[in-house]
Amino acid sequence: MRLSHSYKEELSNFKQLQAQNAKLVESMEAKLEQKTQQLALNTEQMKFMQDKDIEYEKMLEYWTEIHRANYVYVPTKNDEIDKKLAEYINKSDINKKSKCLFVREQ
Repeated sequence: MRLSHSYKEELSNFKQLQAQNAKLVESMEAKLEQKTQQLALNTEQMKFMQDKDIEYEKMLEYWTEIHRANYVYVPTKNDEIDKKLAEYINKSDINKKSKCLFVREQ
C-alpha cells in the first residue's frame, strides 16, 4: 500500500507541474504575441521614418536648387568696384549660367 500511496503523490506532483507548465506556456505565448505586435509596430514606424528621411533629403535638394537659382550677390558697403560687380552679377543671367557662385574673400 505504501508504494501505491507514493505513486499517487508523485502523480499529483506531476499534475501540478503540468498545470504550472501549461500556465507558463500560455504566459510565454501571450508575451510572444505582444512582442510580435510590438515588432510589427516598430517596423512600421521605422519605415515611416525612412520615408520621412527620403522626403527630407528631396526637400533639401529642392531648397538648394532654389537657393542657387535665387542667389543674390551682396557687395561690401564701401567698395565701389564690389558694388558694380554686384550690380552686373545680379542684373545679368551670369549667376544662373555659372557653374559656381562668386565668393568674396575677406
